[in-house]
Amino acid sequence: MTNCKDITVKQSIVVTPFDHITCKNEMDAIAQAAVDAYPINMQNPMLPAQTIIRPGDHNALHALGFTYVGKERKLLIQ
Repeated sequence: MTNCKDITVKQSIVVTPFDHITCKNEMDAIAQAAVDAYPINMQNPMLPAQTIIRPGDHNALHALGFTYVGKERKLLIQ
């Protein structure tokens, strides 16, 4: 690393562990999420009410969107 130098690139580059198709799909999803989030007022975002989940609560997984199927935890499908 002692011979590293700053470089300037005239075009944008993307550094990602994904291949081109996966990266393009993710960028489309991120762009759509940004469009969906644009009308939210930052001063009053209307967040859901707080939920306190206690460690001994038998419905704790359900409150987090999980359930047990047999002995395996699964996401709830809505």
